[in-house]
Amino acid sequence: MQLNVFDNLRSSVLVVAAIAAGGVATAQSTVAPGAIYTMTNATDGNAIAIFDRGLDGAASYVGLVPTGGTGTGAGLGNQGGVILAQSDRFLLTVNAGSDTISVFRVDEYGLALTSVTPSGGDLPVSLTQHDGLVYALNAGSDSIAGFRLTFDGSLVPIPGSVTGLSALDAAAAQIGFAPDGDFLYVTHRANNLIDRFAVGPQGLARRVVPMTSNGATPFGFAFGQRDQLFVSEAAGGADSASTVSTYRLGEFGQLQTVTGSAPTTQTAACWVVASPDGRTIYTSNTGSDSISSFRVGFEGELRLLDPQAANTAAGPLDMALTLDGKFFYVIDAAAGVLGDYVVNDDASLTGIPGGSPVLPASVSGLAVR
Repeated sequence: MQLNVFDNLRSSVLVVAAIAAGGVATAQSTVAPGAIYTMTNATDGNAIAIFDRGLDGAASYVGLVPTGGTGTGAGLGNQGGVILAQSDRFLLTVNAGSDTISVFRVDEYGLALTSVTPSGGDLPVSLTQHDGLVYALNAGSDSIAGFRLTFDGSLVPIPGSVTGLSALDAAAAQIGFAPDGDFLYVTHRANNLIDRFAVGPQGLARRVVPMTSNGATPFGFAFGQRDQLFVSEAAGGADSASTVSTYRLGEFGQLQTVTGSAPTTQTAACWVVASPDGRTIYTSNTGSDSISSFRVGFEGELRLLDPQAANTAAGPLDMALTLDGKFFYVIDAAAGVLGDYVVNDDASLTGIPGGSPVLPASVSGLAVR
């Protein structure tokens, strides 16, 4: 039987009491091999929904932990709204309704809220971090802002780091560091652009350089092996028209096309993740209620493995893979559930029997450890 998370929150006095006291919220969680996190993005108080991850990959609901901020109550059109940082010692989330970022300390029993900090702009939707340097994408103000993540879980704004995107009204979806931390990239859903920022030694992002995306509506992205970048292209939601492009990162961060707009044959491919070994990527196709899989060649070339590696519940959004690549998770926002899957040797996905609580349709972001 599915359980409404808001009913659970009202009955989970221990969770709320722990946060109010600045302690760790366990919600009676037992020690598990790992955990999964997403956020409700609720207007009356954003919260992190915690799931234990079993040895078989099955997700079991633990409880909600308030973020100290508010959401928008609607989809954010983003990737990267919830991230883990510093070897999974901290969890960061955007509060898009209150223009803040929350940081939690992570341990095997739960989360402890350590700070809530202004995001440096309007409508934060995506976060990225590299070696203690955090950048936020503020989609409402078409800007990015930088912070230092301290050992105690505070976010310290970097003076002079607020920088505009290359174009206004970008409907920007994601910000991400290159693997070496020398460059930042931002996708523009509305302008069909990908911005590149050079990151200086003091953590300041400068010299924004835009390039035109191979396909329309560049959305989510993920980095692979050998300086490869995979970008989903939603094609404005056109039926069965979504694509994925691969780029190689040049010496100065420039993006060189390897495979341009490989078709998924599905609708609204908006989110993308890469397997830990870099050999497979997946897209979640919100309009088709499916996950597509691609095989990645040595140079980053793409070959469609299965346009429907999994059929999901309604409205799949953010995805995440475990570090060992054995288990796969996806938020099915329109259905209000978290889907959990075993990753087979051929990269196909097998659903794990069971059910998850009823999450709000505004749910956004996904991180797993």
